Amino acid sequence: MLTATGFLEGSERAQIYNIALGERSVLLSIFRDKYSEELAYPGIFLGQKNPENDDRLVYVHYSDICKSKSSKFQQIE
Repeated sequence: MLTATGFLEGSERAQIYNIALGERSVLLSIFRDKYSEELAYPGIFLGQKNPENDDRLVYVHYSDICKSKSSKFQQIE
């Protein structure tokens, strides 16, 4: 508990809810999370994911995607 024990009275303690959002779940590494980049930069991706290479007509390297996104984002600013 981060507060002093005498901060709350006995009747107030029953009205406190402890919420742990990730309780009993396994953490996922950002290297294995498929959508970590889209979630980390919502201003760039606007809630849309990059299409997979299987869905593209031409194979695109990840470095090309990064260059394209950075140049588009710099033009907006």
